[in-house]
Amino acid sequence: SACLVGSEMCIRDRYGALQAVYFRMEPLPTPENDSLYRWQVQEWKQKHNFIKTTFVTPTYCDFCDQFLWGVSEQGLKCKACNFIAHHKCEKSVPLNCIAEFEKFIPEIELIEHCFYPRKNIHGFCNVCRGLLQPTMNTYSCSICRYFVHKECQLRAPRNCVLQYFKEFPNKSLIEHRWIEGNQKGSCSRCGQSSANMIHLKGYRCYWCHKKVCSFTCIKAIDSRCNLQPLILSPTLISSGGSTDRSCWKLKIDPSECPLLVFINMRSGGQQGAFLQRKLNSLLNPVQILDLSIGGPKTGFAMFRDVQQYKTLVCGGDGTVAWVLETLDLLNLPKPPPVAVLPLGTGNDLSRALGWGGGYSKDQSIETILINVQNAKVIYMDRWKLEIKPKEDD
Repeated sequence: SACLVGSEMCIRDRYGALQAVYFRMEPLPTPENDSLYRWQVQEWKQKHNFIKTTFVTPTYCDFCDQFLWGVSEQGLKCKACNFIAHHKCEKSVPLNCIAEFEKFIPEIELIEHCFYPRKNIHGFCNVCRGLLQPTMNTYSCSICRYFVHKECQLRAPRNCVLQYFKEFPNKSLIEHRWIEGNQKGSCSRCGQSSANMIHLKGYRCYWCHKKVCSFTCIKAIDSRCNLQPLILSPTLISSGGSTDRSCWKLKIDPSECPLLVFINMRSGGQQGAFLQRKLNSLLNPVQILDLSIGGPKTGFAMFRDVQQYKTLVCGGDGTVAWVLETLDLLNLPKPPPVAVLPLGTGNDLSRALGWGGGYSKDQSIETILINVQNAKVIYMDRWKLEIKPKEDD
């Protein structure tokens, strides 16, 4: 069996999810009935319902991120989605009032967020754009990190990320999927901070993780998205209308090497759910499988047509042995190398391969994925020891 050697500083199935800002500066010359581009169209021709507003606290424009100066009626505020803009920015704001999103997307393509309760959150609600404080009841989407107040959940639009298609789309091009606000770090274009503590600011691409500080910087960068390594593009996944992932088809270029992740939800003091949420925000959730649903065979069946890929097993020694045994039984012509994220109690194999003796929530998942990508492949013999009692003469 092939395994990946790491460093000592180691690092449920749903249709889809991701709050994104959909807008396009230049129309693509593609058919209007192409499902991929219906999702990537960013202006759905719904104007904001702006009214002149007097702000009594320091306020910034949500379009250009500049301060609103003046004493009265400093700017405009949308009555439906609370988007704030300068008077001069009104004509430049994309026609994408999020409150009217569902009127312009077919019902079959509307995808619910997967909210779960969060604690001690500092940030802003993606629905009302109001402040989120640690004392408030806050919820977040486990896929896209779309933050809302408890009372704003029912108003959240069903606009999560499209993770796969029923049939392969005509084009494989994928564009940025911008998630608004609650980001950390600096703008990849101008270097300014992509977040602050005054208003909902900044955007992050779900697929390539690029960050920008404002609409102005979004307009200045290439709209085409270069996916991070190890990520499965939704345009390369066809479900064929089936909910059984073992029947799905993947159309991966031979030069690409995506990652297949198995998680044992019962290992490591029930850390599986936390780890799955973290991985969901960094990879395509389709490539992350819960071993309690179908076992390893489901994942290997889904990747049957992929020439090269890597496998990450999140669990203890028993979980790793289960996956390796399944590979032996399948007798694949080119079995994928296996990396280990230790969640068990013993983790002897993980230690021997350099992945460490355990996982803590303080460790960076991004670092773990980088280590998996760059790890060296070694070959390991597997054998079985059978002990029988000595027969008396």
